[in-house]
Amino acid sequence: MIDRLVENYFSLFWRRAFATRLNAAGIGVAAIQQAMGHANIASTFGYCWVSDEQLANAVNLI
Repeated sequence: MIDRLVENYFSLFWRRAFATRLNAAGIGVAAIQQAMGHANIASTFGYCWVSDEQLANAVNLI
């Protein structure tokens, strides 16, 4: 049981890291969705974290 929990944690960790890094590099969420194989873009948003710096940059564009 513990092995399965650890496996799930690391799987989520790497998927989140992958999506977040692509997003930080300026890759659009639709492209990330395809790369991750998600049918629903809402699933992809759950994996893409936005840093404080990215948020500040977005606000400064306005």
